[in-house]
Amino acid sequence: MLKKAVLPLSLKESRQNLYHMARCMKHFGTETVFLLHIMSQEDSPKKKKAEESIRTIATGLRDLGLQTEMYFKSGRVADAVCKAATELEADYLGLHWRRKNVIKQTLLQSPDADILRMCSLPVFIYQRRHYLEPTSSLNRVLYATDFQHTDSAVMPYLTNKDFQADTLYLLHVGDRAPDPYTEESRRQAATANLQRLARECSHAFNSVETLEVTGSVRWHIVREARRKKADLIIVGKSNKTRPFEQMLGSIAETLPNKTNCSLFVVTDVTST
Repeated sequence: MLKKAVLPLSLKESRQNLYHMARCMKHFGTETVFLLHIMSQEDSPKKKKAEESIRTIATGLRDLGLQTEMYFKSGRVADAVCKAATELEADYLGLHWRRKNVIKQTLLQSPDADILRMCSLPVFIYQRRHYLEPTSSLNRVLYATDFQHTDSAVMPYLTNKDFQADTLYLLHVGDRAPDPYTEESRRQAATANLQRLARECSHAFNSVETLEVTGSVRWHIVREARRKKADLIIVGKSNKTRPFEQMLGSIAETLPNKTNCSLFVVTDVTST
């Protein structure tokens, strides 16, 4: 399912981090990586230097056992990346994410954020944990589920035999009901849904643990991922227009700047 990936490069990325990222991508069953560089103009005099840099990166990825191809496009970064991913028939996008401070998040437009918002393909966001050595492991995965449309989009990836991870945490963050009776009913329903998903995933992981909490979705996803030392957070992103579903999309788009953990964002294409 995730055999072919497009990896946009600004050429500001650390090569060693890119190699760690590529090792993570191999846990998804990835075999081919399309290295994509977007220039302001196709005849840019910087193209030759860019080709040399990307050729070096490609050699390193081939040494890791990945097939690589190089592509150069021009235009607005987000538009060009999404268009190239469609043309190349990629299965997903990989983004080497650089966290931004609050001022930059507010005032400056981010091509990566635009890509995440616009792309209909799954997006793998690799982040180096600043307080740890770069990691290429994928031992512990946390999936934040809302039991809505996105489960149908995410579950095929979690249960796919090529997705290699050891432990899965299924997390549901709910809103507390207004009275004790309704709250008990809500929690029972959430527990039943988590157990159902756990049974569906049990064959693909050595261990599956369910987590049910109430409160802020963003805060608890970040908190539980840190508490469980997750290597990867998986979230679904719905493009439906109802307010609650818009919020789900917003969570997927803001999480990269809230956590040091890598993420895998799956868009529910049936909701577009």
